[in-house]
Amino acid sequence: MPSEAVPLAKPMAMRSRGICFLRWVTDMTLPIDTSQPKLATGCRWGGTEENRMILFPEGAIKLQGPGRQVLEQCDGNRTFGEIIGELQKQFTTTDPEKIRGDISQFLEQLQRKRIVDY
Repeated sequence: MPSEAVPLAKPMAMRSRGICFLRWVTDMTLPIDTSQPKLATGCRWGGTEENRMILFPEGAIKLQGPGRQVLEQCDGNRTFGEIIGELQKQFTTTDPEKIRGDISQFLEQLQRKRIVDY
């Protein structure tokens, strides 16, 4: 089980022709029940209510349906466990573990793009 205290990035030395380069290796983890997902610094909601999108330094993402529902709940106050519980109540015909896995992967992908932090 991943720890919450995992650094987001750590330096890694690379050597090429006797020269040492430093590059950042990003450690991304799946959220755990106590994680509190939120929009990352520099990201914000934009557009109209019907065409709501996430604006971030490299572009914009328009989300619809469950993806939008999930991200709207990522306010830094709710925990991942609370968000999952709410979605499992809404989608009672779907396997609860599938919901957990899908949302976990969705948030991890957004974290990789630096749109969500937790």
